[in-house]
Parts: sequence; C-alpha cells; structure tokens
Amino acid sequence: MKNTALVVSMLLAFNTYAASPSLSSQIDAVMNEIIANDTPGCNLGISHDGQFIHKAGYGLANLELNVPLDGNQVHRMASVSKQFTAMAVLILAQQGKIDLDKDIHTYLPTLPDYKAKVTTRQMLDHVAGMGDYDLISSSFEGEKSEHAITLKSAAGGEFRLGNEDYLTISEFMM
Repeated sequence: MKNTALVVSMLLAFNTYAASPSLSSQIDAVMNEIIANDTPGCNLGISHDGQFIHKAGYGLANLELNVPLDGNQVHRMASVSKQFTAMAVLILAQQGKIDLDKDIHTYLPTLPDYKAKVTTRQMLDHVAGMGDYDLISSSFEGEKSEHAITLKSAAGGEFRLGNEDYLTISEFMM
C-alpha cells in the first residue's frame, strides 16, 4: 500500500517534473520494486500535453515464453474502461448536462429504435438488453444452458450482459 501511495503521489506531482529524467527514474525505481522482472507485469504511460513523458514496461507479458513488457505492447482494455465511462457519465448527470432517466435517443438520436424506452441509467446498470458487440453467435463459453432462466431486457427483448451499453455511452464524451 505504501508503494501504491508513492506511485499515486508521483503521478499527481508529475506536472512539476514534466519530461524530466528524474521523474522517469523515480517511477522506474518504484515500479521495479513492486513488479519483479519474472512476474506478470504492466505497461505504464504518462502523457502531458499529448506527449509521452514516461513510457515503460515492467515485468512479463507472457510468463510461459518469458516475454518482457517494454511499454510498446497494445493491450485490450475490455471491461476495465467501463468504470471510467460510468464515472464520466455520472459527472455529466451531476452537472445537469444529461438526465439518466430520459430515453437514450434524447442524446443519441441515431441509435436503432428499440420499440421501448431505454435510458442511460439502464445502460449503466447493464439492464438495457443491448447485445455485446463481439457476440455474433454463441460465446466462447458455449451455448446457453437449457436450464437457464429467460430474462427480459428493459426494451422487452432477450437479456444479455454486453459491452454495447458502454460503447454507446462513451459517445457522450465525444
């Protein structure tokens, strides 16, 4: 926890040290203490005014093949970004810029007609019933069990927990 607090403190103070070698050295020292070279790792990038002021990898991308991270690998964010999207949308709601309970078409009129009211709140809660953008047929987990409970979405269709809710909500911030 102490190391995490140190990293956070350094990141908050990065503006003072923008693009300085001492900032990178300090970050490297902390990250190398937290993540050993032979353990699962992460890439870390810090940008300021659209430019990287620190970019490095720590630990391994693949333990089996002993592939180190170097700061240049591309990672699929998947559901990690949902919490940031949700927070951004809630900030817009708190500022009075959107109403979570209005029909989503109020803000995104080009979405398909769902034949029922679908709200931003339902999308945030994953109960809007929108399908996952990468689920074209059965998922990698297999077919739906014959014993599964059939849920209905807010729009009246089949319920599916999907990423499309959050992909669409992110359009608010564009």
